[in-house]
Amino acid sequence: MMDLTEVAYKSAPPFPVEALVLNPMDDEWDDQMTYININYSWIWNHCAIKIGIPLAMYIYNHHLIHYNYHYRALKWFLPFVMVLQFEACYKYYRTQLTKGMLFDEYVQARADELIAQREHLVRSEGVKNFVKWGIDFKETMGKVKREATNNHSSDFKTAELALQNFINRWVDPSVGLKYPMAGPKFGLQH
Repeated sequence: MMDLTEVAYKSAPPFPVEALVLNPMDDEWDDQMTYININYSWIWNHCAIKIGIPLAMYIYNHHLIHYNYHYRALKWFLPFVMVLQFEACYKYYRTQLTKGMLFDEYVQARADELIAQREHLVRSEGVKNFVKWGIDFKETMGKVKREATNNHSSDFKTAELALQNFINRWVDPSVGLKYPMAGPKFGLQH
């Protein structure tokens, strides 16, 4: 029974690998495009130092700045500087975020192009044959079950017939296994 299952599994037609694998020698892969990350440490440092320190100074010296006639320019200048610094910080953040989103859109567009280029390979006869075999194999393995618990070869009588029928459908008896290297390899290989 195990031998029939192994033969049935090895009867799989080979899947066309070129449908799934890109050419590793393509010049496109020489481009070192790393994913763009937002520089949160720069934003935090910028906000803490260039906004936090003037804001703390302004709050601490609020009574001096607002009620002293000589510091009346600081009354409007420090809030203006803090707003400009916050705007610079936010602009940097939005720029980084926009670059990241544009990179995501580029990667998605390139992936769509590659899929469109290889769509004819996915619709090829080899893939259709492999899918038909997979569906047939799944249905056949659904029929493989033990009928009795006598610990005898007759326990799998119907399952053995179903597997032999499957093998006869997918393996030409005059040729033998068309694809002897197909299927997974279990255990140590010699």
